[in-house]
Amino acid sequence: MQGITEDQGFGENMAPGVIARPEFRGRLGFAGHWGVQFYRQRKSGVYALFDEDEFDNLVVDEGISHALALVLERSVSPAESAVSTWYMLLTDGSPTIAATDTAAGITASPGNAWAEVTTYAEANRPAWTDGGESSKSIDNSASKARFTMSGSATVGGAGLVSTNTKGGGTGILYAAGAFSGGNRSLQNTDLVDITGTFTGSSS
Repeated sequence: MQGITEDQGFGENMAPGVIARPEFRGRLGFAGHWGVQFYRQRKSGVYALFDEDEFDNLVVDEGISHALALVLERSVSPAESAVSTWYMLLTDGSPTIAATDTAAGITASPGNAWAEVTTYAEANRPAWTDGGESSKSIDNSASKARFTMSGSATVGGAGLVSTNTKGGGTGILYAAGAFSGGNRSLQNTDLVDITGTFTGSSS
């Protein structure tokens, strides 16, 4: 079978007679944009919003690999089986989020360039409960993840992971991000509500 050469329309800067093999690539982008609200209890006992933030969230390599394996891989290992529930976590101040961050890196040394904040009353990480996918977007706006602070802490970001153990280093880290407005100094009984939105695109 005669090959397709440069003078037949494929290839650039190629030697004459070299066969050019056209590539067909599909693009799929993952992105996260999260909103967080901070509430503080007044003397009357009523909680009032005292701060809020919106920030972009990086879908890390571990999360991308999990999504690709789950959707496209023909033989999926138990490690890549569907996650029944995702959970949210808080990071310490001024987190440096990297694409190479992992769930194991939460406890490993050296690990991620941030630590998990566990100073909240809930026994486990709060669940991220989605409302279903619509128009290439999915979020938990109908059931925000809530943290009830049990002491003073500096919080600088948040993440999404597949296991609920506070401070645990197992499972899959899907995404993480730093607050756009910087660190927040929280105190006992403060409430932190997080809405995590994820979108997909073909560009």
